[in-house]
Amino acid sequence: MLSPEPTPKAPARHTIVDFYRGFAVFGILMVHVTDRFGLTAGPGLLDTLHRLIHILFAGKSFAILALCFGLSYHFLSEKSRRTGESLVWTGVWRYGLLFIIGMLNSLIFGGDVLQVLAVLGMALVFAANVKDNRWILGVSAVFCLQLPLLASAPVAAIWPDFAAKYLQTNGSAIIGIQNHLQQVYESGTWPQVLWTNLTEGNANKWWYMISSGRLYRSFGLFLLGIYLGRVNFCADPMSHIRKHVRLFIVLAVCLPVIALSKYLLRDSAINPHEITPVVGIIKALSAGYFNMIAVTFTVIALTWVYTRIQRSYIIGLEEVGRMTLTVYIMQSAVFVPILYGCGLGLYKTLNTEVLAVAGLGLFAFQLWFAHLWHKRFSYGPMEWVWRWGINQNPFLKKKAPHEQLGINSGHPPDKMVSSRTTARRH
Repeated sequence: MLSPEPTPKAPARHTIVDFYRGFAVFGILMVHVTDRFGLTAGPGLLDTLHRLIHILFAGKSFAILALCFGLSYHFLSEKSRRTGESLVWTGVWRYGLLFIIGMLNSLIFGGDVLQVLAVLGMALVFAANVKDNRWILGVSAVFCLQLPLLASAPVAAIWPDFAAKYLQTNGSAIIGIQNHLQQVYESGTWPQVLWTNLTEGNANKWWYMISSGRLYRSFGLFLLGIYLGRVNFCADPMSHIRKHVRLFIVLAVCLPVIALSKYLLRDSAINPHEITPVVGIIKALSAGYFNMIAVTFTVIALTWVYTRIQRSYIIGLEEVGRMTLTVYIMQSAVFVPILYGCGLGLYKTLNTEVLAVAGLGLFAFQLWFAHLWHKRFSYGPMEWVWRWGINQNPFLKKKAPHEQLGINSGHPPDKMVSSRTTARRH
């Protein structure tokens, strides 16, 4: 009598990606809370601590999250190929659901990035079908170097009025919307905040993503994440880093030059309307290049910590990284009612030091919450909602039970699974 075939085991979870994500959502929290979640009024704005937090985390944390997004997509695409799912339809459905979740979160916080990740993820679905890794790496470099933004510099030189209106982060075509947003955040009612975020808040966010070059850099990092997944970076990350030491030396030499350019242009952020469009583009480019190099060395440092430090000291970031969606939404759900005028209106009294401590306090709670939650469940609350929606994909073909396993998990994605009955993933 033949014995049944063993059920294929799910791939081991890449906990280093969780570790990167945990650090990224911490940095995003610190930037958002000291920026008062989009409010430009209040004591201590642009003080030394605020600048330091921006130097450490602004742009870098979102970039690391984008890199992890590409890595995760690679793992998902590998799972789709194993199970015979349609990679295109599965990806479009997955990121369409994420866009809806981001749209709901943007009602509270107009600067929500989930929508941006979702739109880029849909583009990634088609770009990832390219088989040649050299093409993936080459296109990634084009976007990481912000060549689309660089190409706008000649336009700004020839047509400065057009550039000042449409190509600047604080362009004259958007400044009215930005001023209205501030008025609503400071003194509007909840219905006004929700509606303004849905309309003008989203317009302002996408304007910033494009004019600052962050949209291009993020897509480049998405592709770089796919490339790193294909070359099996997560299996032995330090060996991959050692292979490219010369590249990192070149970047280390370039960093002071770009940092100097960024320093010389830093005060233009205070009076953005007093600079020419070309200088504004150079400012955006220098800030973007600085962030990209800083991200490179941040990832190297995080990788070294992950491979050298005892796991018990860093498992908290891993656990937070496993529920990034829940943690990210929780941050705006907590602080927007505290800071905005329709809530407690504390933006008028809390300085940067107090806000930074409050951010650390919330993240400490999230570390504790993630630890307790993962003792019982495999997915965070919002992750479960997302996975439940993904499992309703009408484009998925009928699969055998063992093919319904989620990527890097040993549990079906259609329900929360208690670790009392199922082994935890590591």
